[in-house]
Amino acid sequence: MAWVGDGNNVARSLALAVVRLGGRMRVASPSGFTLDEAAIDRIRAAGPGDLEVLDRPEPAVAGADVVATDVWTSMGQEAEAAARRRALRGGR
Repeated sequence: MAWVGDGNNVARSLALAVVRLGGRMRVASPSGFTLDEAAIDRIRAAGPGDLEVLDRPEPAVAGADVVATDVWTSMGQEAEAAARRRALRGGR
């Protein structure tokens, strides 16, 4: 499974489930939007699966059976919307 976008609560929950079930999870988030180190450590220790953290979506989705994302601007982040869209689409 591949997750593309913000390393938010949904990304953490999905990664935890995939790793616990023995699957391979790739999370692709640009700098400043990644999973925090504590979450990465907790997920990797949760089961027999594998977590790979990347900063580009292309290698994350290559060969993935499932690709998921979420809203890129959550409630309460409206002031950051334009900057978040630029960062999450690669600065373009």
